[in-house]
Amino acid sequence: MGYEVEIGQVLDRRFKITGLLSQGGMATVFRALDLATLGEVAVKVPLMRYESDPTLFRQFQREESIAASLNHPSVIRTLKLDDSVRTRPYIVTELLDGKTLDTLLLERKTIDLPFAVNLICRLCDVLTYIHNNGVVHRDLKPGNIMCCADATLRILDFGLAITPTQKQIAPSGLAGGMGTLVYMAPEQARGKRGDARVDVYALGSILYEMTTGQRPFPMEDQEEAAMARVTGDPVAPSTLNKEIKPELEEIILRAIARDPNQRYPNCETLKHDLESPHLVHVTGLATRLTPPRPYRPLTRLGIKWLALATIPLFAFGLLYFFGHRH
Repeated sequence: MGYEVEIGQVLDRRFKITGLLSQGGMATVFRALDLATLGEVAVKVPLMRYESDPTLFRQFQREESIAASLNHPSVIRTLKLDDSVRTRPYIVTELLDGKTLDTLLLERKTIDLPFAVNLICRLCDVLTYIHNNGVVHRDLKPGNIMCCADATLRILDFGLAITPTQKQIAPSGLAGGMGTLVYMAPEQARGKRGDARVDVYALGSILYEMTTGQRPFPMEDQEEAAMARVTGDPVAPSTLNKEIKPELEEIILRAIARDPNQRYPNCETLKHDLESPHLVHVTGLATRLTPPRPYRPLTRLGIKWLALATIPLFAFGLLYFFGHRH
């Protein structure tokens, strides 16, 4: 198909598009009626200008395959469709009634501490299930967590998820901007694959934001935020919210430790400490934080100095070339 999806259109004689749910930089999510079951569903369709991108196509295939393989009440339910009957890439999921966590944070700024801790504990349970099934999400963020009207949760968007048998998808020109750097672990910011501890880091970052009202690295520029998490630590949570006790602060800072070996090894141990803060040994992590190094992108001045630095090498090359000719 050479056109964008429109309201009223029927995809592959089965999914009738009835409304717009959300639109991102790479895809649009529609409300639709499944004519085979007469039930409502959500249909995620990549924007037409990205459909020819092979990386995006593989990502869509992987997202559908991984999500459909998981069977947990807090993982969004995804329909596995026959590729042979699809005329374009799209993913069909259950239709949810609720708000994403980022919407709730915009409305409330900070969240009640017991509610925040309980939410992370519930996310630890579903992530333990996901990890035990050999999947690492790798893109946990408030926008990928749905707080449903019936008080249940859903983890969304498995587009960057990996399993031990799958290779990491290398970004292409079109698909290279996928993922949200501000919630990713330092090892991901360095381009590494990462393991279950990257999801622990994301949970710690989300808990930090819920309890303090700001992200651990609140820079607007994603690259600056990514560099900050690689070179330093955030400010102590208790300086932003005096109600955060030393035990909870210790838990948050351990979850977002730069070195994955200093982090909680899995979501089970993180949940254990959140549920038993009286057993947490406070080591004073908050007193040993290192501010990030200043971010210095390659500015015009930097490019100028880089060019000047290459002049001696160029001159040496010319002398070498002409010297050997004679």
